[in-house]
Amino acid sequence: KTAYEMLRSLVGSEMCIRDSVYRVTIRNRDLYVRIQGDWVLVGLDAQALDLVPADSGEWFRGLSDSAEVAIKIAPQQLIRLDKKAIREFLKRQERVTRIASRVAGSQEVREAIIEPVLETAMEAIRQTDHVTINCQIDRTEKKLLGSCTWAAKAGSDLAEHFAQQRYVTSPLVAIRDWKDSVFTMGWSATFPAPSEENLRSLGSLIQNRWHQQIDRRISNQSAAQNAKSLADELLELLGDWARVGKMDGVITLVSSPDQITLLVGGYVANSAGLENWVGSLIESAQQQAPRAFDRVTILPNHTFHGDATIHLMQISLKDKLAPEQIAVLGEDLEVAFTAVNGYAAVAIGKNAVGVIKRAIDDAVTLGDQTAPAFECKLNIDDLVAALARVVPQDSRLQQLKSDLEQCEGVQSVSKKVEFSNQQMAVTFGMDLNLLTLPKR
Repeated sequence: KTAYEMLRSLVGSEMCIRDSVYRVTIRNRDLYVRIQGDWVLVGLDAQALDLVPADSGEWFRGLSDSAEVAIKIAPQQLIRLDKKAIREFLKRQERVTRIASRVAGSQEVREAIIEPVLETAMEAIRQTDHVTINCQIDRTEKKLLGSCTWAAKAGSDLAEHFAQQRYVTSPLVAIRDWKDSVFTMGWSATFPAPSEENLRSLGSLIQNRWHQQIDRRISNQSAAQNAKSLADELLELLGDWARVGKMDGVITLVSSPDQITLLVGGYVANSAGLENWVGSLIESAQQQAPRAFDRVTILPNHTFHGDATIHLMQISLKDKLAPEQIAVLGEDLEVAFTAVNGYAAVAIGKNAVGVIKRAIDDAVTLGDQTAPAFECKLNIDDLVAALARVVPQDSRLQQLKSDLEQCEGVQSVSKKVEFSNQQMAVTFGMDLNLLTLPKR
């Protein structure tokens, strides 16, 4: 009974209701505990404990033997949980309740957003076989490793969708492997395109909300009407993208001794439409707030590269930046933009046009490739060092840079999402050296 004695010291009152089964009360909630060999079993009702196999270890078959923590979840069983207990828990979460009440208070929001999302989530649960979560410490490599596997039922639509993701390709995969990037995030996956009815319903809801916000914030009727037109055009572009059912993008921060540049690119479906929309947005901003462009030079059709037309905006900051900032950002901060063949990209920083050209060249040369559906790689010490050069006056950032330099090895964090026949696997890794950073 050693395990029970330890448990009893942590909870409130207890009562033995039958051999090796005890009722304990925690925060006015009854739980039932059963001592079974070396195991302590906890359930919401006593009868549930009778369903546990004689060898409790059977439940853990298939989980990692090396994990410090291993969890297996059967969603089908979660659906059968005590709904009263769930409702009581949610009632205690006042903030969640307030937000849910405010959002769901609108019938159109419930019909256009909440109900379809809940229906999709419930169907995904019904088609799920199990979810496993593992967490372990690699003491040799000094890393914290985690994984989560979502397994669909064989033959289900969810299993078919998972299987299809293995063959999704992207021309942006090459950019994920740039060696001079201190941060990279890339994604490539497909999703079921919404029906035209759902698109119209959701589009109408978003349009009404945007128009209401514009009317409240812009008093000039002409300016408000122009803003509404731009909002409507953007909504149409989002609809074009949603109809295709494709997510494909990349974000990367390039850092070298004499350059820091951010690149964001992705699939937009209607690239020509987006290019026209960005042009209209700039023209409208110039008309409405001309003084904001005193330091700005707009160079449309600045240069051509293959099929792409690259537009450039230069922001003069020479008298605003310190010499060390000018060294990595340039005297004129560049913002380059292009949209072609269903894709769009924007680069911000030094030599932005060159970074976009480099991305185009790599995408064309290496072509479409399969890759993890999601991938994120972050070298924390290199990222902080880069940001410290951009904002040298930030004392906290400079101190963090100094602290990281004292840590052993490279400090990195990574996350990856991959698909197999009927599974989605999420893996996570972090250098444990980060835990040695001084607390300030």
